[in-house]
Amino acid sequence: MTVPSLDEQLRGALAELRAAKTVAIVSHRDPDPDTIGSAIALGLALETLGKRVTLHCADPVPDGARFLTNADKVQATPPATDVDLVVTGTSITMPRTTTSRTSTWWTSRRPRPRSSSPA
Repeated sequence: MTVPSLDEQLRGALAELRAAKTVAIVSHRDPDPDTIGSAIALGLALETLGKRVTLHCADPVPDGARFLTNADKVQATPPATDVDLVVTGTSITMPRTTTSRTSTWWTSRRPRPRSSSPA
């Protein structure tokens, strides 16, 4: 299996973001202020492009991030099942290169329900 180049991966992610009308941004559990801030910033950018955005995290926004504009919009509920795209953020440790954590965002397109009426 060939792994797409970073350029190809970024182009694919951008295409998915452009195509979606509704986007749910889901942060990882036990979020730090960087995670919440990144989710809010991405959400604001997508809203300026006309997207309908919701923010989600299973855990509450930490005290150190509650001052952020729109931190109160982060919901502790799962995203709606009818959103076009779910973007998730996770903290990972890069093996062998560094012990620091970095935030990585992934996109996942939810399949649209098929119409039961003939085309």
